[in-house]
Amino acid sequence: MAYLNYHDSDRIQKGNWYGIYQEGGKVKIEMTTPKISELDEGFNSIIGSSEKHKILVCSQDEIKEGEINGHILENDREYLKIGIQKRLVRIGDFEFSLVCTKAKSN
Repeated sequence: MAYLNYHDSDRIQKGNWYGIYQEGGKVKIEMTTPKISELDEGFNSIIGSSEKHKILVCSQDEIKEGEINGHILENDREYLKIGIQKRLVRIGDFEFSLVCTKAKSN
């Protein structure tokens, strides 16, 4: 599973957590420890251990930290992809679906 950092979420998956970020024109991944934080509006938000992480991924398998292929695109406040498919994160042989477990209502 993949989550947008600071995005609405009401639970944290069990497994190995990683933060994905861009640095020096390269996309990198490193281990992180997320938490759920309650926002003022009463919604819960998933927060990684660093603001630089744009996407948080949880895997039952271990992922090697360091540089990964792909790029992070931001459009309309939503990080769309790493790799080639919208709403899908691909790291090596692993594929992650971006999820939101609790949506805000306007």
